[in-house]
Amino acid sequence: MVGLPSSPVGSILIVGLVGGGLLAFGFVFREISAIRQVLSPSTDVFSLSTGTTGPVSISGTAIQYEDRLVGPFTGTECLALAYEVKERRTTDKGMTWVEIDSGRAAVPFLLEDETASVIVDPSRVRFGLDTSTTIEVDGGDRPPARIQEFIDQTDDVDSEERTWDLKIIELKVGDDRRYIERRLDPGESVTVFGDVHNDSGVSTRSGQVNAVLKAGDHPLILSETTPLRTVLRVFWPVLVATLIGILLLGIAVAVVLL
Repeated sequence: MVGLPSSPVGSILIVGLVGGGLLAFGFVFREISAIRQVLSPSTDVFSLSTGTTGPVSISGTAIQYEDRLVGPFTGTECLALAYEVKERRTTDKGMTWVEIDSGRAAVPFLLEDETASVIVDPSRVRFGLDTSTTIEVDGGDRPPARIQEFIDQTDDVDSEERTWDLKIIELKVGDDRRYIERRLDPGESVTVFGDVHNDSGVSTRSGQVNAVLKAGDHPLILSETTPLRTVLRVFWPVLVATLIGILLLGIAVAVVLL
């Protein structure tokens, strides 16, 4: 006959496994509606002026509204930015690239299609942006001026321009690095997944609808790829959580059956 383990340790193990599995699936279920939104058919901007509400998906061109950002490594003006600094290090499994610093930011911008334009508020946002620029700097070499300025101003990133002076020869000993920018530049195509919030006084120019695209129950998503790739790029933790939940509940069942 199948039953719970008689020992306290076994019972605690079962409770822990089941609890962990349920937490994992709870996270998955919270994200399902956002995934459905990404995979749903897109609409046009003008439809937002005719009473469209709730979550929508709209593709168009990103236009600067007021402010803009500047890429830390290239100096490129942009509307949304995610950057990474990766360092090549030796591990037990060989050489691998390890992230040593990262950051992200975005400013409000206009999303424009052939029908109208609408303000996008990315104050709470997830990025599905493509890599715009990767700059590789060999260990021991002096990086370009903008990157050196970034290093000088960032406590978490020290200088890679290090050498050993052996009197006869000077050896470069710094680690190789990659400086990566993922940007949404003005004039680039983008798909925005977010909630429509009607605002009768927000329009400031011809062709702009009185609405704002922003986060709702889930963060806003900015993507430069297909809906399916967006799901894989943005929601990969959901896939991991699903596997963890199945594994933990499977182990719990196996323990009960033993």
